[in-house]
Amino acid sequence: MFCLYGFGASEFWHLLVYHGLSGMFVGLMVPAITPTLTSYNLVVHPTKKSQASAFPMLGMQIGQICGPLLFGFLLGEGQDRTVMNIIWLSVGLMWLVGYILLDISFEVIRRHPAMRAARKSQDVSAEQIQSMLTEDAKDYDAFVQDMCDLVRGMLTPGHEEFRGMELWSGVAQRFVERVFRNSVPRFRTDPEGHLEDVAAWVARVGTEQDQDWFHGHFPHIPRRDRWADNLPAGSAVEYEVDFRGAKKRAATRATVRASMRHSMQQG
Repeated sequence: MFCLYGFGASEFWHLLVYHGLSGMFVGLMVPAITPTLTSYNLVVHPTKKSQASAFPMLGMQIGQICGPLLFGFLLGEGQDRTVMNIIWLSVGLMWLVGYILLDISFEVIRRHPAMRAARKSQDVSAEQIQSMLTEDAKDYDAFVQDMCDLVRGMLTPGHEEFRGMELWSGVAQRFVERVFRNSVPRFRTDPEGHLEDVAAWVARVGTEQDQDWFHGHFPHIPRRDRWADNLPAGSAVEYEVDFRGAKKRAATRATVRASMRHSMQQG
């Protein structure tokens, strides 16, 4: 459109038409930019919304200041039509590049992990989305698919993750199914209970580093003692109920073994 100002404008009414078309196109573009940037800033930069919103405006203001100065310098004091045509052609090409970059930016925003998470679930808070970004979390659906592929590989002969299990027996199949099913407990849905169940599960199967990370983020949840004994499978609540009993039984077994070794040494 801006190229026509140089190559297609020979009458005053031509400029009026070009101004009207330019205003219409810009008027269609700007309303689409603002909501997209606003939603992006709210999700990805919740603590720096003002700075993120002001940055595009800063670039536009710099362009509006420097653009006329630059092309005024290139045009000079004369009214050479050829130079004017070249300048308007340059302006048009710059606008075209700008539109392409804007479209690419919108596509990048649309594919951003935080925006995908926000579209998929209205229950994800801004803090959770920010945590996903800082911890380099996978997209939820992609993670679920990766876990399905991992389990399939563990049970498939010839796969690099194959564990060597022979599952032709129905008894073996049901045993493996029960082990997989019970490896992840059921968690309560209320926020406080959910965190307590996670803390109990981390204490059971996690490392010291896992516990340090969890309680560093949720210091109000009491820290459990780590225990590596074979505890009853089931929900995290069931684990918490059986925790002390299992620990006492294991301590009793250790005492009995020590007493037997002592008796054998004396004998």
